[in-house]
Amino acid sequence: MKLILILSENWTIFDARDVRGGTLPGPRTVDGSTVHLYAGAVVFAALPAAGVMLARRQRRLTGRNAMTVALTVISVFSGLLSTALILNRLPGVIGMPELMLPPGILQRAAGAVEIVLLAVAAATVLRSATRSIAKVDH
Repeated sequence: MKLILILSENWTIFDARDVRGGTLPGPRTVDGSTVHLYAGAVVFAALPAAGVMLARRQRRLTGRNAMTVALTVISVFSGLLSTALILNRLPGVIGMPELMLPPGILQRAAGAVEIVLLAVAAATVLRSATRSIAKVDH
């Protein structure tokens, strides 16, 4: 199975057999920490954007309410933390010294907010579905 990753500024196609731990002997291809780094960046960038899109959709369907406002606020806050996390890691990825912000604290804060974002998004969708079913029944 072929996977495509963006490494630096080049597209690299590698086989899943090339992914390995960083401590194995032999030439380094792509290790698990690199895959984890890029996958994390995608998740941390995509979830806040998905939250904002869901909030806009729900606002069109149900109007402005506490759930759509909460979803928007949490999505924006999550996006800010995710942006800080990604920008803090970027210098190390391209070979520059890392910024002074502690990445562990940023990662945990952004991860916690994204868990809250997922919970609020799920509650928003469930609440909307319940209202839709109630309208059909009446």
